[in-house]
Amino acid sequence: MILHSIRARITAWYATVLTLALVAAGTITYAVARQQIQRSTDASLASTVRNLTAGLVDEAGESQGALKVRSMNEMLTNGRRGRGESGRAESALDE
Repeated sequence: MILHSIRARITAWYATVLTLALVAAGTITYAVARQQIQRSTDASLASTVRNLTAGLVDEAGESQGALKVRSMNEMLTNGRRGRGESGRAESALDE
């Protein structure tokens, strides 16, 4: 297909430029979003590991260095639900 009129040529150029601009914007948006999600995930995992490590250290200190399955299960349950002001495990149903 040969574009003979100037109107057709300009329209083709505009379409090409618009396509390139949209592809560039999409690529940049994807890269930035991917980087932010990766940083957020890494920070969340690091926080979880710190909390788990602190819990394991606390449990090991309370049981003179030997971790018991029961205390591990309690720690994991408390970690999922969170601790209230009283220090005991609380769930959303306790409110």
